[in-house]
Amino acid sequence: MIELSGAVTITVNGESARVVGEQRRIHVDLENPRAFFRACGAGTGSGTGPGGSPLDALRQAAAALNQAGLTVRVTSHDSHIVTLGREARPGLFGGLLGIPHLAPGSPRGLLRLLGS
Repeated sequence: MIELSGAVTITVNGESARVVGEQRRIHVDLENPRAFFRACGAGTGSGTGPGGSPLDALRQAAAALNQAGLTVRVTSHDSHIVTLGREARPGLFGGLLGIPHLAPGSPRGLLRLLGS
């Protein structure tokens, strides 16, 4: 069983994320979510295969987190963007996306993150 405790700031190509872990819950706060994911290489593929789009990356992350029994809540400027993993409750929007372990905090924020 995976459990986390502590806090760290991760910087990739000048884009930062503050990550705080408490047992099986992880909180990620991003200054600029879209820029951070781009800096990490998410969504830079053609969109035709796994990992080819930000939505594919979220789908894979949500499934892996659920399987590990972990939950990740992503925020930016105190605004809830998305919850992934075990405790995510997808509701209508997450259901429409076909991702059972993804719950958008703000559908508009999630769409902006995905580049729509």
